Amino acid sequence: MAELLTVFILQLLFGTCRLYLLQGTSADIRSVHPGENITLPCDLIADYEILWYHQSSEEMKLKLLITARKSKLDGSFFLNCNVNESHYDGAINTGSVDLVIIGVDESDLGLYYCGGRNNTKPIQFGKAVRLSFPGGDLQSNGSSAQSDSDPPPDPALHWIIIIVLTSVCLAQMSVISKCAFWHRVEGENFHIKTFTEPEYD
Repeated sequence: MAELLTVFILQLLFGTCRLYLLQGTSADIRSVHPGENITLPCDLIADYEILWYHQSSEEMKLKLLITARKSKLDGSFFLNCNVNESHYDGAINTGSVDLVIIGVDESDLGLYYCGGRNNTKPIQFGKAVRLSFPGGDLQSNGSSAQSDSDPPPDPALHWIIIIVLTSVCLAQMSVISKCAFWHRVEGENFHIKTFTEPEYD
């Protein structure tokens, strides 16, 4: 039980650190005017699957947009999932798939991540792409909306969060290890007492 909990904590820590590191790295910035189409390049090559994710400025969670798998027959990629076929498409390349956004609007602003997977290996992410409108604020339908060209958050904050999470996880693993050790010691002591206790007639 202790081993399973330790593995779970390590996976949680790894996933959290990975997300913060992805956000902390400098992203490629792409500028587009409202209503235009844009193609975002994927800098990964994969043998099995390519996935594109979007993270808007307001939300921390990643939203899956398209996935493409490699055909076993001819080795070329084909789109097997698209959340909105009238708005997203995939530009198939050798070993990769670029994301095409049709008629960009304000909801498309934010960070995009291209992920690649080789069979059973975990997903590897390429460099993030930040999509924004040029010139800061956008006047749309009589109301102003702030664009996604705001400066990114301080990278030092990401490192502080990573250090705090690491410390908490290490403390938890230490407690779990001690509990497992004492459980074993108590079990051995009970075993020794059971077999060495003198018998009285």
